Amino acid sequence: MPDYLSVGEVGRSPLQQQQGFCGQIGGFNLESSNPQACTLTFWSSVRAYVKFMERERESALARYQERKREMIEVALFNSSITFPDESQAVLECLEKSAILRVTDCRIRAEKEDHFVSVEKDVWIPGMSWSEGMLAGIFSKAMNDEPRYLVTTFWKDLHAHNNYHQNVFPDLSETANSGEDVCQMSRSLLKLEPSWFVRPAGDKFVKPISLYNPIIR
Repeated sequence: MPDYLSVGEVGRSPLQQQQGFCGQIGGFNLESSNPQACTLTFWSSVRAYVKFMERERESALARYQERKREMIEVALFNSSITFPDESQAVLECLEKSAILRVTDCRIRAEKEDHFVSVEKDVWIPGMSWSEGMLAGIFSKAMNDEPRYLVTTFWKDLHAHNNYHQNVFPDLSETANSGEDVCQMSRSLLKLEPSWFVRPAGDKFVKPISLYNPIIR
């Protein structure tokens, strides 16, 4: 198994001290037959993230990432909707969550408006009422590609499985958005407590953008 467990310790110190860093979680994909990991990191702005990357370019963290480059995909997303409450509530759920569901959707350009509308009117309300769903984020890729990320934080695996078996089928039928999506990938992550990183001073700030490395 690749040495993914060192990610949390390698990245902890420089992240905690970086201005604009809001929090990080990560874990292993339970639905992948091969070892697959993902980290979700919150930044207050793109400027803060870019400044961090420039500062750490020659650091041990950067050298570690260089060795793992062939295995890592990185994408930057801007959070447009947080649910069921504001962004602060999402950040407060990071340490409480045991399971993270990540759905990565690439949308047909002519179907983008319909896809966004269905997310707002069907999926987000439906998920918000699900027992054990602590928080969620709907975000868009920060490039010209119509790509969206839906991330939901769950109390435990039982709560997520109950949603997937008893709520998801009805929402999917109501949404009827299959033709909107040209490519979709889903990951169900068991979060590793040692990968949880909070800012120095134990203060969360409201995120504007998301830095989300998805490790293939």
